[in-house]
This record gives sequence, C-alpha cells and structure tokens, in this order.
Amino acid sequence: MRYLLIILSLFSLSFMETLLVPQDFPSIQSAISSSFDGDTVLVSAGTYYENINFGSKKISVIGEDKQSTIIDGNYSGSVVTFNGSGVLEALLSGFTITHGSAYDGGGIYCTSSSPIIQDNIIIENISETYGGGISCNYSSPKILDNIITQNSALYGGGISFDRYTSSIIQGNTIINNYAQNGGGIGCFVFSSPFITNNTIANNSASATGGGIYCYYGSSAIVTNTIVWDNDAPNASNISVYSSAPIITYSNIMDGWEGEGNIDDNPLFFDSDNSDYTLQAGSPCIDSGTVIEGMEYCGDFPDMGAYEYCEEEMLGDLNSDGVINILDVVGLVNIILGISPENPAGDLNQDGVYNVLDIIQLVNIILNN
Repeated sequence: MRYLLIILSLFSLSFMETLLVPQDFPSIQSAISSSFDGDTVLVSAGTYYENINFGSKKISVIGEDKQSTIIDGNYSGSVVTFNGSGVLEALLSGFTITHGSAYDGGGIYCTSSSPIIQDNIIIENISETYGGGISCNYSSPKILDNIITQNSALYGGGISFDRYTSSIIQGNTIINNYAQNGGGIGCFVFSSPFITNNTIANNSASATGGGIYCYYGSSAIVTNTIVWDNDAPNASNISVYSSAPIITYSNIMDGWEGEGNIDDNPLFFDSDNSDYTLQAGSPCIDSGTVIEGMEYCGDFPDMGAYEYCEEEMLGDLNSDGVINILDVVGLVNIILGISPENPAGDLNQDGVYNVLDIIQLVNIILNN
C-alpha cells in the first residue's frame, strides 16, 4: 500500500501545469478556475481589474513583478479571497493588491485557510470591519516580506487576526495604515500570531493602539520588531485589553517591559520617503535574537524588516573606509600567517591570498 501511494503521488505531480495570464487565459480568475491543486498561475506585468477567489485550491499565483503586476479590485469587494484551503498552502506572490473594499478584509480575506502571502504590495484597501489590508479568521497564514500601507478599517488597519487565528508575520513593512483600534495590526479573540522582524511605523488609530492592538485573549508573540512613531489618543504604539502578548528583543517607542527590548530612535534611512532600512549606527543593528533557520548579517539579527548588511570594500582590510598602505601591511600579514584571513584581502576573488592580491591592491592605491 505504501508503494502504491508513492506511485500515485509521483503520477499526480507529472500532471501539474503552468497557466499563463494573459497569454493563455484573459484573466487571473479564469486561470484559477481552470487550475487544479499543485498548478501554478504565472501572471505577466499589467493591471488586472478583478476580484479573485482561490476558493479551497492549493495553487500558486505569482506575478511577474510586484511593482508592475497589479490586481485592482475597483472597490467592489475583497481583491483576493482564500476560503477553506485547509492545512496545505496556497501561494500569492509578486503583486500590488489595491482598491479593495469589503465588509471584512479589503485587500485580502482568508477564512479557514493557510495561504502564504509573500512579497506583495498591499495598498489603499478599505474594510468596514476587520483588516483593511489583510483579514484572517480561523486561519494559519504566513504573511512574509510584504509592504502593507495606506489601508484602513474599523479594527486592524494593516492586518487583522480574529477568532483563533495563528499566523507567522515576518519581514513585513507595515506603515501608514489607519483604524479605530489597531492601526498597524489588530489581534482579536484568542488569536496568536508570531510577529517577527517587522517594521510597524507611522500607523494611526482614532481610539487605541496606533501600532498594535491586542484584544480579549489574544497572545501575540512579538520578536525582533520595530514599533515606532505610531499615533493614537490612547497607547500610541501598543495597546492591550484582556490579553498577554509576549514582546522581546524589539524596539518599542515609549518602552515596553521584556527581555532585550529597547526604546531608541531606530535611525531609519528616510521614513519620509518610505525608506525604512536602517542607517549605520542604528541601535537596532545586531540587537535582535536568533530564531531557528533565519539568515542574518553581523553577530546577531537586527530588529525590523530590513537586515543591515554592510557592503564589503575589497582592499579595505582594516574597515576604516580608506584603502592605503595600512591595508597593504594587513594583507602581507595575512599571507605570512600573522593575521587571520579577511575576505576584503582576496582582491581577485580566486580564494587565495598571495602576491597577486598585493599587486592589485597597490594598483588601486596608485590610481586613487
């Protein structure tokens, strides 16, 4: 029986198809309707005025480029709906999701589902109740590396989790969203999202919780996250009602009790123009904690959505920003075995430290 199941699984894989929009199908929904579990829908750049519904299909829908592949809901319902995909995962990636307007979930609505929502721009969507950008209930989505901005709702302007929803929220930039409660993120009624390495900034609420609002039994776990410069009459950055979030190794404006938490200007590169990368010298660099499987630069992970990785200057062995005779001395010491190897000293990138690297380094100095 075991071998029969393996054979059947391999047989089904051979029938997985790639459906092309608009080359083979005029709309994204027509391709989804013609797809089967395991298929991939590839969408070329362009603007598609439609509201798509995955239903319970476990398929991948991938845009050519998130800046130029746009699904515009024309304010006529949720732009994207996942309904009942169960344990296995559907994927939505590479789109701008915009101009949704719905009772629940303006941009994306998922119920009893576990989609992967990755590398999208979710912008200018409206919900009458929960989740202007994304609303999930009874679900376990993975929301990864998205820009979620300029969405509005009554609860959870950027993202809302409601009714026993357990989610992974990682690497997102959640900025300039609005709600009555929970401008950036709202967690409601026994929801337990893992909020890791996000930047939640410049969101606002008319009542409470400009950044994050945790309500009635929600148990959010927040790690390596920046919650900064949000606004509300009550609890501008984080508001809690009958809940017990665990917040550690995060930069929380106005402070928050928890291991590794700080309250320091994160030194965004240019938040006025929506560049929330970190400048050199940011207190968020190397201030996070290691989470299994994550990649990072430096000694420890950073806080926020953008890991700061300093570019290596070939030849600058002492990392002073200048290539000069001191670097030649450093390279000679590496070759003689006096100093440990330094990737900046392998100027010809051949994996060996020798006189050829010295010649190239001297030429750089002479030509400067």
